[in-house]
This record gives sequence, structure tokens and C-alpha cells, in this order.
Amino acid sequence: MNIPDQLNKVLPKKVKQDKKKDYYRPILQLSLALDNEIWDGKSYGFHLTNIIMHSFATVFLFLLILLILKEFNFRQRSEGAFISSLLFALHPIHVESVSFIMARSDLLCAMFLFCFFIFYIKSYEKIVYFKEYGDTRLLNKWTGVYATTVKEIKAFDVSNKATEIMHFKFNN
Repeated sequence: MNIPDQLNKVLPKKVKQDKKKDYYRPILQLSLALDNEIWDGKSYGFHLTNIIMHSFATVFLFLLILLILKEFNFRQRSEGAFISSLLFALHPIHVESVSFIMARSDLLCAMFLFCFFIFYIKSYEKIVYFKEYGDTRLLNKWTGVYATTVKEIKAFDVSNKATEIMHFKFNN
């Protein structure tokens, strides 16, 4: 695998005048370039990667809901989190995001946003999980940044509003 060539494909060469057609999605482009190298351009590899990413997003959602239900002292946390993540995994609305190769941005954005919320909730606990990073706040910031570089939706606004809501809940 020739990483410099793949990075040259990902990084923009110049900014064009027509901004409607240009998207700067470096994480998405890098994941597609790596898939192209790994699977040698075969479509089944891209689809398999999308299925794996959807599975990771489902696991992250399960962990997130488990943490949220724990904060609200919900008795049947694991059952509620399991049913919610199962609905997320199997709901027909996600078919396009999983089967359409270029919709990988939805999967990546979901993964990074779920991680963002998990690390945000964990940042209020006094437990240090990653000693080399100091605490989870740095990981929280990076997953939020990655979510905004995957898709131009209001991922940053969503994370900011949710942060305000969670900040209010945890500080009261």
C-alpha cells in the first residue's frame, strides 16, 4: 500500500471557485482510499467495511444508551440499551447508509458522534481511562472534530447543543 499516494488523493490540491460541488471530507476520502488499496477496488470489500462500521456504530450506541440510562438511574439499563441499539441496527431506514458505498459518511459521522457523547459523559467521572492522554476530555474533543470532518451536516451544532444539555444535567 502506497500511503503517500493515497494521502495525495485525499488532500485538496486547490480550492475551486464552485464551492457547491466541492466537499472537504478527509476522513471519508481516506477511508475510501484505504478500502480501495485493501480490497483492490472490489465492491464487496467496500460493502463489508460499511457493514463493519455499522456494527461498530451500533455497539457505540449501545454503550452510550447504557451510560445515559445509568445517569438517570433506570432500572433495566441493559435491556433498554439492547432494544434501542437493536432497533438502530435493524431499522430499514439505515439500508441506504449501509448498502450505498458513498453513504459511508453517515456511518463515520454516527460512530464519531456516539464516541463523542460517550467520552463527554465519561469526562464527568473522576476515573482516568487513558493514562497517556490524561483524561477523556481530549478524546472527546478529537471525536467531535472527526465528526465534523466526515460530513457537513450540523454535527458540530448537534454536539454543542447536546453538550449544553448534558452540562446542565450533570452540574445540577
